This record gives sequence, C-alpha cells and structure tokens, in this order.
Amino acid sequence: MVGTNASVILLGRSRISIKECIQLGPPTLIKADRIKPPVNDLDEVTLTAYTNEIFSYIQTLSSSNPVLSEYLTLFMQRRELDNPLYFADFAGGLTGEHRDLQQRLLASQSYPERFDLAIKLFSEELATQRLQAELKRRVEASSKETERKYLLREQLKVIQQQLGGDKDPKQSYIDKINAQLEEMKGRHVSEAAISVGVAGGV
Repeated sequence: MVGTNASVILLGRSRISIKECIQLGPPTLIKADRIKPPVNDLDEVTLTAYTNEIFSYIQTLSSSNPVLSEYLTLFMQRRELDNPLYFADFAGGLTGEHRDLQQRLLASQSYPERFDLAIKLFSEELATQRLQAELKRRVEASSKETERKYLLREQLKVIQQQLGGDKDPKQSYIDKINAQLEEMKGRHVSEAAISVGVAGGV
C-alpha cells in the first residue's frame, strides 16, 4: 500500500463456467460450475519439452522485468510447482495487450493447446520487451547526440569569443563585404566596379 492507494493481486483457484447471472450488483452474484482440469494426454518426453520451453521464457522475461519477477515469486508461493499447467496459466497474467489469446488460454481444455497458447503469449511479451528496449536505446542515443551537438556549438562560441568575436565566421565575412560595399558606394564608385569587386572578393 502506497499512501492512500492499494494494489491487490488475485490468483484464481480454478476455472468456472458461468451458467446464470443472478444479480448485476454490486455485489454481482452468479451461478457457475467448476470446470475440471484437463486430462494429461502428453507423453513424458513431450511434457518435459513443453515445461522446459515455458521455464526458459519465464526466466528470460523475469530477468529483465523487476515487476514480473515479483509477480512470479508471488505466483510460485501460491501454486503447485510440480504442475506445469500452472506455469502455462502464468502467461495469461503477463499483459493486457493480447486479450484474444488470454481468453483462448482460459477456455482451453487441452494440455497441448494450453501449452501452445502459453508459449505464444510468452513469445509476444518477449517481443514487446525487446521492442521497448530498442526504442529506449534509440531515444537515449538521440538524446546523447543532441547533447553532443549542443556542447560542440557552445565550445565553438567560446573559441570565437577568444578569437575576438562571437559571430559565426561566415556571417563575419558577409558583414565585412557589406561594409566594404557601403564604403565604395560612399566614394561614388561605379556599379560596374562594385560588381567586379564583389566577384573578386573585394
């Protein structure tokens, strides 16, 4: 709890099928049936392969996301660690960006389908994390480049001041030419001579 705000994490005990809404509420009252867990129809080798794949994704994701790491710790304290289906369900709570996949994961009553959907969710979340990291890197690189250019401009100003002026060298040259042209006009020099002088750098 932070200040007057509180966060609550709820972990479902089992899946249910809503049969009837008795009262919209609040509080909402429903009539529901508990859905039995699916029967494992995978051989040991396939189940182990699925389990290792899911654990690999979990380790990769949690290592780069402190919030997800904390969520995983809490999840492991509340679940049976020897049941890989629980870790497949863990994928459903990773993000709110893939509602369709999350709903299909909840509704799945097949070991292979639930594992496949979980791996897809993990994969989508990992891709999102990598994209966010790349965008962050680009923003930081752009900021450093902008800062570098700013420092170079400031250094140039200091050098120009030390050399006796704070104007841009090109602008100083243009001002010099304009001053000489004005001086020539004051001496009533012909336009043709002035043009020759400009072409030759005065």
